[in-house]
Amino acid sequence: KLNEIKEEAYTKEGVINKIFKFNISSFQPKSLFHKIYGHCSLQYDKNIYIFGGEKDGAYSSEIKIIHESEEEEVLDFKIGIPGRKYHAMAMITINNNLFIYIFGGMEGNDKYLNDFWLFDTKSKNCVQLK
Repeated sequence: KLNEIKEEAYTKEGVINKIFKFNISSFQPKSLFHKIYGHCSLQYDKNIYIFGGEKDGAYSSEIKIIHESEEEEVLDFKIGIPGRKYHAMAMITINNNLFIYIFGGMEGNDKYLNDFWLFDTKSKNCVQLK
């Protein structure tokens, strides 16, 4: 059954570029949002954090936060750094506060980035680290 869903996604979409939420008991996928690639994602507790990527020819500077029980995005906002794709992300927690590090990637005209940012998920502040 899962192979049939995978095959259907490939043939209808060309390339799978959607986030799917699967109901394991029925194997029915539900698309949460789509048409973004080159992004990074992390999961902490019950939230999925998705940042950057290319969408409709533009580089995103938005972070999307999806709670695993929700059908839609919980938060979607710009965090104040240049849009990018093909970057790296890592996370740490200090006293139950999640911090996300974002490094490098590519921006418009495929320019390589060599910057380093820290995003505080509690205060929603983002600062560039030197």
